Amino acid sequence: MIRFDRIVRPSALSLAAACALMLSSSACATMDDADAAYRRGDYAAALTAYQSYAAQGNAEAQDTLGDMYFKGQGVPQDHAQAASWYRKAAEGGNRYAAADLGDLYADGDGVEQDYVEAAKWYSQAAQAGSLPAAQGLADLYVEGHGVAQDYAQAATWYQKAAGGDPLLSASAPGRPKAAVQLGDLYAEGQGVPQDSKLASAWYRRGLDLYRKAAEGGDGVAAEHLGDLYAKGKGSAQDLGKAAEWYRKAISLGDPAAGDKLGDLYAKGEGVGQDFQQAAVWYRKAAEAGDASAAGSLGDLYADGHGVKQDYAEAAVWYRKGAEGGDPWAAEGLGDLYADGKGVPADDAQAAAWYRKAAEKGNATAQYALGEMYKSGEGVPEDAVQAYLWLSLAAQNLKSDASRNDAAAARDAVFEDLNDDDKAEAQRLVQQWKPTSK
Repeated sequence: MIRFDRIVRPSALSLAAACALMLSSSACATMDDADAAYRRGDYAAALTAYQSYAAQGNAEAQDTLGDMYFKGQGVPQDHAQAASWYRKAAEGGNRYAAADLGDLYADGDGVEQDYVEAAKWYSQAAQAGSLPAAQGLADLYVEGHGVAQDYAQAATWYQKAAGGDPLLSASAPGRPKAAVQLGDLYAEGQGVPQDSKLASAWYRRGLDLYRKAAEGGDGVAAEHLGDLYAKGKGSAQDLGKAAEWYRKAISLGDPAAGDKLGDLYAKGEGVGQDFQQAAVWYRKAAEAGDASAAGSLGDLYADGHGVKQDYAEAAVWYRKGAEGGDPWAAEGLGDLYADGKGVPADDAQAAAWYRKAAEKGNATAQYALGEMYKSGEGVPEDAVQAYLWLSLAAQNLKSDASRNDAAAARDAVFEDLNDDDKAEAQRLVQQWKPTSK
């Protein structure tokens, strides 16, 4: 990540030697010249200068080259090349590059996903004082990715990322997300003693940091500020203020906040219930690629709320949401295929979309998929698979009546299994985990 407060510069001797070997004036530019070119968007001049310094082993130039390849500034966008330059810079001790390299390994972006490598680079950067890396390392400890799950370690690194003290002013450096996550740990007593006062203090720290960023024009920060007001973290719950900040986030260029604003209009929370307004905001977010909003817009078309009922249009938006990874959109699309509404009736397609939703933990889809395996509709009849999905549905459905129905179906399947299949079915239930993709 480019930083314009560099301290270490190549010596005058090394610069003179480099210039003696190069003919163009841009090749002899100083790092200050390179930074100035970068700031004004003259990426060609900046690239030439940074490349000359990077060739001499200047870690900050290498880091900035990584940024340029990551963003496609003056070069074709190439995240693998970005990772290569970040690695060179990180090996030279640049904490910003180490943090960015950790992000790439955590996301599998430009490199094969490797949480152990992510933890290694986050740790290097965090120990050198990088707040984003401390945040990333804490997240790995929470999830148990690349390191043993350890909430105490997570709390330690969240605290560093958040600035160290919940009573600091908003002008003191800190990561607002880390402050909120540390508040969650104190609220739940995970890795730290349960302490509602400290939880509130950290939530307020997060609220203050998000507000400062939002007032500075950060749309994503405004969205997160709305989340805190919606949940009553750091402040009394205020859905009206949540709506105000979601609207602000959209005006600052964060259309994803439209999904949350749409939810408030659909439910009449903090604003008057208005399905037409919900449709407006869902559409804005969905057209920007928000999968959840696409699924919600599909619901409105399927139900005829705020828009004319149109199952074919519902299918379009459900598909966009499902392909974007939203499990409720996948469930909705499965329902349309099962019922032949807006699309040709197709049990195999219904089962395929129910599976995508079920694997992410959608209980309604788990129930539907279990019934399909039980009856052999759309999938080969398979009592073991039926038991798996009906068991999960019985655990996860919201209403008592639905859970009882799923449990009764599960028990009926179980009675007909032989001993080996019973053991296998129970093993699958015990080992099942939702997928994230």
